[in-house]
Amino acid sequence: MRRRIVWWGLYGVFLAAPALFWGLATARADYSFGPHEATYEVTLDSRLTVDLGPLGSAVAPSRMLGPLGFLGGRVVVGPIPADLTSPEVPAAALAQDLAEYGEAYLGIEQTVRQAVAELAADALIRAGVAWGGALAATALAGLALGRARRTQWTMWARR
Repeated sequence: MRRRIVWWGLYGVFLAAPALFWGLATARADYSFGPHEATYEVTLDSRLTVDLGPLGSAVAPSRMLGPLGFLGGRVVVGPIPADLTSPEVPAAALAQDLAEYGEAYLGIEQTVRQAVAELAADALIRAGVAWGGALAATALAGLALGRARRTQWTMWARR
């Protein structure tokens, strides 16, 4: 019984690395960029790309996570939500939009910090789901094989 617990522990640690990598590489978050809606994604191209739609894209080298220099990011800036663009919007609301643009560009560190926190949370959730799924698939495969076949395989592995 103790050997089985050690084996499952080692197997779980073995599966954690690819699950964490997959979770990090596929992380995605929806967050604001000033008054705009934006989608933040992790990429594997070592570039930071900000897609501004018809205005074009800004691309810069990424310095994300130091030793993991291959990681990059992509921000797709979407439209301003419909409730902010209606023709009946008073001047005060337009002034608020202008203030949000200024806040987005002057307080970019706060925006980036919040977006990175959202991406990290999504990466951990994705990694947990992948890790749990792999462990569950292994356990189900073991149950599907049956005790006799599992015993044969463990005897083969001990040789």
